[in-house]
Amino acid sequence: MLIRFLKEKPFFLTLMILTVLISFLWVGIIIPYQNDEKRLTNLIGSASDDLTWLQQVRYTLKLSRNLEVLVQPAAGEGNPSIISVEEGEPVLSVAQKIFDTGFLQDKELLLDYLVYRGFDKKILPGRYALQDNLSIRETGDRLIDPAYRLVSLTLLPGLRLEEIAELISHSGLEFSSEAFLNATRNYPAEFHPAGGSSLEGYLLSGTYEFKRSISLESFLNGFVHHFQEMIDSDMVKAFNRNGIRVEQAVIMASMISREAMEPEEYPIIASVFYNRLRAGMRFESDPTVQYAAGWDQNQKTWWKNPLSLSDLSAYSEYNTYIISGFPKGPISNTSYEILQAVANPESTPFFYFRAKCDGSPFHNFAVTYEEHLRNDCN
Repeated sequence: MLIRFLKEKPFFLTLMILTVLISFLWVGIIIPYQNDEKRLTNLIGSASDDLTWLQQVRYTLKLSRNLEVLVQPAAGEGNPSIISVEEGEPVLSVAQKIFDTGFLQDKELLLDYLVYRGFDKKILPGRYALQDNLSIRETGDRLIDPAYRLVSLTLLPGLRLEEIAELISHSGLEFSSEAFLNATRNYPAEFHPAGGSSLEGYLLSGTYEFKRSISLESFLNGFVHHFQEMIDSDMVKAFNRNGIRVEQAVIMASMISREAMEPEEYPIIASVFYNRLRAGMRFESDPTVQYAAGWDQNQKTWWKNPLSLSDLSAYSEYNTYIISGFPKGPISNTSYEILQAVANPESTPFFYFRAKCDGSPFHNFAVTYEEHLRNDCN
């Protein structure tokens, strides 16, 4: 009877078939999808609103089947890898770069995760710090987290701590310039390269990259470690052969950093300072007076120029026109190349130098004071 009824009423046959199909779809696909969606949302976050419903279903089912692989840390030891992302670079290219590092085993799963979360459209250009023990999910998350996009900081030689603090205030690092100044002026003596308390002069020039979230302590310890690595025992012995200690070498290098503009003059100016020191003459270095004078409100600079007679005659433990020997401490940061010049100065008869009158970055050197006066531009 039922079969004859269905043959006579095909509409009801079609309705029954649709009901069975819908039931199968609901039990076999929709309910598992909803369960997988809840599970994924709880564990890795929700799907991007940019995906169509069918795309959400596809990525949800695929990621759910590979959830263990998605969250499993890679078999590394935490060694860093730096990934560069260019402006407008396709996400497929970014995933390939990460895959090429060797620690990520499933490039396609990373791509699926990035698209599912909408991260494929949120990756900004820059350089990212990743480690070889991250899971695929952690790797994807870091690509859109500014904390893991590296901050670049370039220090030129000849900067005093206040000027470096100003660079830090615009760098994107999370600690303040005020905290930086306080920490660099009160650094633990037991960790200081020369046993002092100030890091003035010990932050070597160069271009450095940091995680945005780096702590101030790690930031400074990194500079100290770098200094200690660069100034090896051979260089310390060279300082000692010239009759000075490490802290005095840094002071001399800091003066050269402010006096010299061309690397070829570093060892010549070093020889002038050594000659004056051994002859019992004062250094009479203008930058030490500028450092002592501090911020000049009229010129809006830490390095007042020209100096007045009252500046030159004002007493300070940094004013080398007044005191004999080395100033109290370094007056600026310096570079490895300048420290090399202090360790290995040229052998010259010069006791004086002053800027050439042709506007070039070079100096005229003189043996006698009379010759030095003749080099005056007036």
